[in-house]
Amino acid sequence: MDKTLFFQLLQKYRLGTATEEERELIKFYYDLFEAEPETLSPGEADRLKEQVRQATWVKIRDGELKKNGRLRELFSRPARVAAAVIALLATGLLVYFLGNQKRGHGQESVILLHHAKQSGIEDIRPGGNKAVLTLANGQKLVLDNRPGMQIRQGTVDVQRPDTGELVYKASGLSHNVNEQELSYNTITTPLGGKFKVALSDGTRVWLNAGSSLRYPVAFTGKQRQVWLSGEAYFEVAKQSGKSFLVEAGAAEIQVLGTHFNVNAYGDETPVRTTLTEGAVKMSAAGESRILKPGEEASINKQNGEMKVASADLDMALAWTRDLFLFDNTNIKSIMRDVSRWYDVEVIYETKNLENKNFSGVMSRYEEVDSLLQRLELTGVIHFRIAGKKITVMD
Repeated sequence: MDKTLFFQLLQKYRLGTATEEERELIKFYYDLFEAEPETLSPGEADRLKEQVRQATWVKIRDGELKKNGRLRELFSRPARVAAAVIALLATGLLVYFLGNQKRGHGQESVILLHHAKQSGIEDIRPGGNKAVLTLANGQKLVLDNRPGMQIRQGTVDVQRPDTGELVYKASGLSHNVNEQELSYNTITTPLGGKFKVALSDGTRVWLNAGSSLRYPVAFTGKQRQVWLSGEAYFEVAKQSGKSFLVEAGAAEIQVLGTHFNVNAYGDETPVRTTLTEGAVKMSAAGESRILKPGEEASINKQNGEMKVASADLDMALAWTRDLFLFDNTNIKSIMRDVSRWYDVEVIYETKNLENKNFSGVMSRYEEVDSLLQRLELTGVIHFRIAGKKITVMD
């Protein structure tokens, strides 16, 4: 199934615009997720998976699921309905998590997590719109969901409209300002935060949790330059003769006008740049490459070695759609995302986790125990929550 279709369905459901048939599929998932389709052989389950994947999407696309029948028309007994939902889960139509080993005793850990929550241990909340803006004079302003802020910096107005982003609007700007006269702002998202900023040239930047962007209040000269730590998605405004340069750790990304994602977290091994539109020039350790849309460059932080390959755009941009998306992803990588978004400390009781890989997708606004429970249902990984600490064990 095309992942884009799944994203559209999940987004519609979250925004309340899904059709009755689409909502019914989600409802079946939540009602039957813990059902055990043990009456089916592995071969039957595989055949059902493909049957449901094909038939359900045809019916959704053509609007043929009827009020009285819906998904029940596809299967004749409850066990098969449950199996169908699990099968849909595995194809990516619904939220799913599948380990690379057989299911085991995951239910005990689900109960453990539920008990921990009921026992009054601090809830871990999903992240949201929050950041700190550091002005050129060192003053720090806390940004959250409240609009209305407006300040003046030189010839630039900095506003916080109802859209929730930070907007820089230049007026009467002279283009003969010396580099020494440039003033810089820095916007920083904490763990559990995200934010969007519109720079004075019209470039829009989405910052993921635990990230920081330093930039001029107003761009002057023939080059627009910013500095990134963490992860951000850029939609660079085109300006004739003025290139846009992103410094991100070991990587330097130069563009004229394009859309791309940069992952330059300190705890990730490579710096990754994923191009969705236009072209970018990647440079590191004296080597340069031109990326085409749909390509990703990864740069080794230690030696500057650069590799370019086809990108999974859905994976790279899932966070911008408020989704977690994993595709045969190691548990440590998953937990790094969890740590940044939920602002938690992750402790590994089990050291050897190289073979614990999972695939799945779900909203980033789910409670963290919901995410962990789905992982535990595979029976190959377990968790213990205590306050703001999550312990990982096999």
